[in-house]
Formats: sequence, C-alpha cells, structure tokens
Amino acid sequence: MIILLSIFFSYLNVFFKSKDYIAIFFGVVINISVLASIYTCRVEKISQKYLILGSLSFLIGFICWNIDTHFCATLREYRKAFPSISFLFQGHMWWHVLTATGGYFLLKHRQLILWY
Repeated sequence: MIILLSIFFSYLNVFFKSKDYIAIFFGVVINISVLASIYTCRVEKISQKYLILGSLSFLIGFICWNIDTHFCATLREYRKAFPSISFLFQGHMWWHVLTATGGYFLLKHRQLILWY
C-alpha cells in the first residue's frame, strides 16, 4: 500500500510542484509507516526501542529540513561566518543523514518483528 501511495503522490507531484506539497507527502508516508509498525508491534523491548529511535530520527530530520527551508538565507550567512563548522548549518544534509538513520532503525524494527 505504501508503494502505491508513493507512486500516486509522485504522479501528483508532476502537477503540484511545491516544496510544501513534498513535505506534506513525506510526512504522510512516514506517519503511515510508523502507524503500521505500531499496529504490528509486539512487546519485545528492543523492537520498540528501534521504532522510537527511528521515529525520533525522522522527526528531527524533518525539523532540520523545515528550518533549512525557512531560514536558508540566515544559515548561508552562518556558513560564511564559520567555515570550519559550516556543515552544522546544512539543514538539508542533516535531513538526509537523519532520514537514512531513521530508515535503518525502522527496517531493523521490522526485521525483529518478522523474526519473532
């Protein structure tokens, strides 16, 4: 179902070329994935830890992405002012890192559910 929903929203993205639309779609897909994991979650503590870590990682990455979107000009100024730590002000980069990490944790969570 998630794959069909992703294909459908990708098709709609051709018509609605907006960062806000992409952000909403991303949030919907992640929330559906997390809710599906919660629904199928058993009581194994380690599995729940992966679910929580993955969800928090996605949430923090989403916040970084939105901060970068809304305060891009300010963050560019900070990158110029502090070149040695400019990577800290790359919100879009942190979004990629944190969503990849969150994806790993959610896959690990799903793997543990299927094994037990």
